[in-house]
Amino acid sequence: MTSVFMSKLQMFVRSIITLSYFFLMSIPSIVFCIPWLLLSFLYKITETKSSERVPCVVIFAASKSKTLHYLRLFKDKGYRTVAVGSDFFITCGAGWSIYCDKYYAIPAPLCPETEVTYIDKVVEIVMMESADVMMQIEPRYTPSDVKANEILGKNFPKCKILAFDTETYSLLDNKMTFNAKMHELGVRAPQSQLVTSEKEFMEMIEAYPDKRFILKPLEYRQADRVDIKVPKDSSQLQKFITRKQISKERQFILQEELVLPESCSCTLVVDSRIIAHNTCDQQVDRMWQNSIDKPEIDAWVQDFLKKYDQPLTGFLTFDFMCSPTDGLPYPLECNPRVQTSHILFTRKDNVIGELSKHLHDANHTCSVIKPSLKETYWLLREIALILQSILKFDLGTVGERVGVVLRGKEATFEWLDPLPFLVLNFVQIPGRIVANLFGEQIIWDQVDYMCGNPLIN
Repeated sequence: MTSVFMSKLQMFVRSIITLSYFFLMSIPSIVFCIPWLLLSFLYKITETKSSERVPCVVIFAASKSKTLHYLRLFKDKGYRTVAVGSDFFITCGAGWSIYCDKYYAIPAPLCPETEVTYIDKVVEIVMMESADVMMQIEPRYTPSDVKANEILGKNFPKCKILAFDTETYSLLDNKMTFNAKMHELGVRAPQSQLVTSEKEFMEMIEAYPDKRFILKPLEYRQADRVDIKVPKDSSQLQKFITRKQISKERQFILQEELVLPESCSCTLVVDSRIIAHNTCDQQVDRMWQNSIDKPEIDAWVQDFLKKYDQPLTGFLTFDFMCSPTDGLPYPLECNPRVQTSHILFTRKDNVIGELSKHLHDANHTCSVIKPSLKETYWLLREIALILQSILKFDLGTVGERVGVVLRGKEATFEWLDPLPFLVLNFVQIPGRIVANLFGEQIIWDQVDYMCGNPLIN
C-alpha cells in the first residue's frame, strides 16, 4: 500500500509540475503564433474549393504527429483529408489543421463492446466519405483495424488500404512467426526462443551464463519495448522478472543480445515496389527522429521484399541491431505500420505523388525516395530537457539539445498552420494529464509528444 501511495503521490506531483510548465510555455507560444494564426485563418477562408470530385484519404489516430504530417502531405497533392481520433481525447491537434477537411472522434477498441462499435465506425466513415486511400496508424488498434479492413475489402474494394491483410499482419507482427518466416525465406535473421513462464526464462539464462540476452514482448506493449536488456546482476535480474510478469498471457521472446548501434527502418511499399524508405538511429532518443545512411539495412529490406512469397502493400518497420560476430545488422522484429521517422519526408520529396502513381499503375516504379530532412524534434520537450540540464549544471546535454533544435525542424509547427502545435501542447496533452488525475490515476513517467499522451509505465 505504501509503495502504491508513493507512486501515485509522485505521479500527482509530476502532473502538477508538467501542467505548470505547459501553462507557462503557453503564454509566449500563443503570443508568437498570433500573426501566423491570422494568416492561417485568411488562407482558409479564401481557399477555393473545386466543384470536381477530388480523391479522399482517411487517416486514423489523429492524436499522433505522423497523422498530422500525412494529412499535410496528402492535402498538398489535392486530396480531401479526413482525420479520425479516439473520443477519450478532449481534442486532437490534427483535427484543427487547415489541411484537415473533416474530423471524427470515435470510441477506442479497448474492450469487446467498444471494438464492435469501433469496427462499425471505421467501415461507416470510410464508405460515407467515399475514401480512395486509408491509413491506420495506432498500433494498439491494429487487431481491430485488420477486422475492419476485411469488411471493407469485401464491401468497398475501391478504397486502397495501406495495410496488410489479416494473415500477413499476424505473421509479421508476431515475433516468433516473423523470425521463422525470415529463416524460411533465407534472409539474414537471429535465433529466438519463446518464453511463457519465469521458469523457462531462468532455464535459458542459466544454460548460457556467459551470454547476454534481450527480452521483447510477443504482443505490442510500449513500456516493455523500451526496457529489454536482461540484467546480469542477480538483484536487478529479480526486479526485471517482477516487472515483466512473464506468463502464458504475457509471453515474451528471449533473444541473444545483439550489439549497438540499434537502428530502425520504415519502408512504404506498393506490391513490394519500394516508394519511400528511411533508416533512423534508435539508440539515442525515440522522441528525436533522424535519417542515417545504412546501405546494409537498405540491402536487407530489398532482399526481404524480393524473396517474400507475395506482394506487400503498406508500411514495413524493422528494428535492427548488429551481430558481434560479423558486424552486420540483424532484424529484431517487424512492426507492420508506419514509424514516426516518416515525418522527415517533406513536400518536395513527393512521396504522395509517387504513391498515387504506384496505386493506379501496376507497372510504375521510381527511385527509392529518401527524406530530404535529416532531423526533427518536439520543441516543448527539447526546452524541458534544456531547462532540466541547466538545473543539473549538465552543460554537455544543454549544448547537445540546442544543437538538435538548430539543425532540425519542429515536428508539428508550420508557419501557415500553427494551430495544431498549440492544440497538441496546450490542450491535447494537458487534457489527458488532467483526465488521468481525476480518473484512473495511471502511473506515468514522461510525456510522449509523438503520440500526444503521457507515456504509461
